[in-house]
Amino acid sequence: CFTVAAALPKHELYMLLGGVLCFFGGTYPMTLAAIEAYRQCGGQATSEALQDLWSQYQVAVAAMSNDPDSDKLEGQALLAAKARLVLTATDPGTVDRGWKGVYTAWAAVIATLAVQFAQTVAYGSAIGDFLVKWVTIPMNNVLVHVVPPDLHKWIPNIITYTCKIIAITIAYMIQKIISTFYSAIRGGLLISRNFMHWLREKKLCGNVPDPEESNIDEICGWILAGLGFYFQFTNGFAAPWWIQILLWPLGLTEATLIWAVSSATPAEA
Repeated sequence: CFTVAAALPKHELYMLLGGVLCFFGGTYPMTLAAIEAYRQCGGQATSEALQDLWSQYQVAVAAMSNDPDSDKLEGQALLAAKARLVLTATDPGTVDRGWKGVYTAWAAVIATLAVQFAQTVAYGSAIGDFLVKWVTIPMNNVLVHVVPPDLHKWIPNIITYTCKIIAITIAYMIQKIISTFYSAIRGGLLISRNFMHWLREKKLCGNVPDPEESNIDEICGWILAGLGFYFQFTNGFAAPWWIQILLWPLGLTEATLIWAVSSATPAEA
């Protein structure tokens, strides 16, 4: 896996990733936040931990494939022999370090996302409390004529929760706009910088400046970011259905993160 990833064309992959971020990233705000949290919470250390686990997996596979007794055993005896062989061949310290690195990164990412999610809900709830004070009297005057008399006692709760739902929805949309803007900038810069590196590497154009020493990549990246944000805004911050099918792994990741964060975030009282 890591060998294949290292052999793939780097700049072309980054340009493709930049295109996805620039024009469709706002569809997956939780995934983007997780990637950023991963970068901030020791992404390099986690990559090394994954490489450790991969190397131990290769050792275990090699040991099992070279086992001369594998054809002589069946059932539980074969399973026990394979397990013993794997435990004998692999290094417990490396495996332990790898699992700790992956688990620590996962816990840090989920904790960060849970805090951001709780923050959005808290801000929306606080805004809802302010809205309640403004709309209680006019909404009450309307609802007393709509709600049956025996249910009038529920009118204050209806007003409160309606305001909070509206405010939390607005806060979520604002957070989605921020995520979309971030993804457009990140994607636009990935495209422009890696395109310039690709041109220099292939020598297709003469005198292509180094992105590290030029502002051309920033100018082009921001132009692409503006186009990407406009495209996502006009599409309601949702990728077309056929793009969502192509990017189903991202959709699955987004749904998994939403489930994990909602499970880790205590419900508001």
